[in-house]
Amino acid sequence: MTDTQYRAVFRLTALCLGVMCILQATLNITLRLHFNSETETETELLNTSYNNLTIDELRTSYADLVKEKHQLQNSYTKLVKENDQLQTSYTDLVKERHQLMRNREELQEMFPKLVDVIRLGWSQFHSSFYYISTEKKTWGQSRQECRKSGTDLVIINSQEEEDFIIEQLGNKTQAWIGLKSKDTDREWKWVDGAALQTGHWNLEQPNDGNNQPPAGNVSIRQNWIPMPCAQDELWVCEITVFE
Repeated sequence: MTDTQYRAVFRLTALCLGVMCILQATLNITLRLHFNSETETETELLNTSYNNLTIDELRTSYADLVKEKHQLQNSYTKLVKENDQLQTSYTDLVKERHQLMRNREELQEMFPKLVDVIRLGWSQFHSSFYYISTEKKTWGQSRQECRKSGTDLVIINSQEEEDFIIEQLGNKTQAWIGLKSKDTDREWKWVDGAALQTGHWNLEQPNDGNNQPPAGNVSIRQNWIPMPCAQDELWVCEITVFE
């Protein structure tokens, strides 16, 4: 083989090696670009998934916190209500305790008097005792007789009490009660100073002709009759143990 042929073969070999190097470099660059592109895409996908997952978790956590807040608010409201109820119960118990203590003190003070009225045969209705006289006197004298025993003319507070008094009167026609008008203006007041709110008046209102102040009188016909204070009638005394 001549030198010329050797040179040609060498040049061809060198050319092939150069082409192969270029191809290798091109392949490397292409592979690198492709790898980098895929890596970036995967990174973006991972970042997006992470961000989405974080937002969902935050939303879930927020919803849980809101729910827990509402539960705590409801619990707090219930506790406040229970506290108010307990405070009210405590206040009521304190009032009842004080009332019981007052009742005990009043009962201790009234005990000797109660012994006397029970011994004398006074009639009981709820927390009061009643005495119906066997003689007749004016309204003022009748009240004096009641006050001698530490009582007063009866104050009627209910229809049941009035029915009881009428029942105790039996076949007696009528009796003085603790009701009187000021002069002749028909401003009726009880012996404790309270104004009359309601009553069962008889339409007939007799007067003695001297313009004397009338007083309240209960008849067995279940109505009230205003009679002159100077007229003699039976009377009803009352003593109340507890108000």
